Amino acid sequence: MFRFFRRIRQSLFNQNKFSKYLLYGVGEILLVVIGILIALQLDNWNDTHKKEAQAAEFRAQLRESVATDMKNIRNRVEFFEKAKQFGYTVEQELSRPQAFDNEARWQFILNTFHTSQIWNFNQVTATYNEVQNPDMLGFIGPPELLNAMQRYYNEWPLQLSVLNGGTQEYRDFSRSVIPMKLQEYMWANCYDIDVLDVQSYQPCDAPAVDPELIERIYNDIASDPNFSRLLTRRLSTLYTRNIVYQNILMEAETLLTQLDID
Repeated sequence: MFRFFRRIRQSLFNQNKFSKYLLYGVGEILLVVIGILIALQLDNWNDTHKKEAQAAEFRAQLRESVATDMKNIRNRVEFFEKAKQFGYTVEQELSRPQAFDNEARWQFILNTFHTSQIWNFNQVTATYNEVQNPDMLGFIGPPELLNAMQRYYNEWPLQLSVLNGGTQEYRDFSRSVIPMKLQEYMWANCYDIDVLDVQSYQPCDAPAVDPELIERIYNDIASDPNFSRLLTRRLSTLYTRNIVYQNILMEAETLLTQLDID
């Protein structure tokens, strides 16, 4: 092909047809430029097609991540609702003592311990972190989707991070007043963590220990002048945490809806 064009150019030059030779040269340059532009356009099209396909895959991964988050949040809502109910039972006993036998005192101690349990929530963020590229974000979706992602992955975790007020102080108290051998019994018989890090409370009987020990621990907790304040703060945190979790679930639903819009 190039040899053919060279022959034409040489023929025009030899015939002293300079104007035609010049016009031909310009035409040849235009052909080269057009070829380059077509090649660039094809390259851009291929790159865009690849990014669109990758963005679709990222959206599918984000949907899966958010669905996993929602399942984990629902587990924690149920978990902390039970912890709150344990705390209400303890609060009721403080205001109107009715634990007059070993089993009732044991349940008070166990409920005090269960109210202190924590179960952190960490979002699945691998895909979200991977798409934090300006070139890729433009292919992920419209501004509505990007705003929903921003709220879900950045704003709500900040709200959860501040919901620790009173938790550590209550945990420190409950774990300092209950002897370690009873805590070991609770971990082994009254609580469960499976291989998927799913935590749950388990029904259990009072341990085979001296009833005087149970009575002494009950009295140490119930008569402590600061315990009621610590319990109230802990219950407030549990109540607020589940409200935030419910809001995160609604935000997750919004995000899933945006991800389903192509």
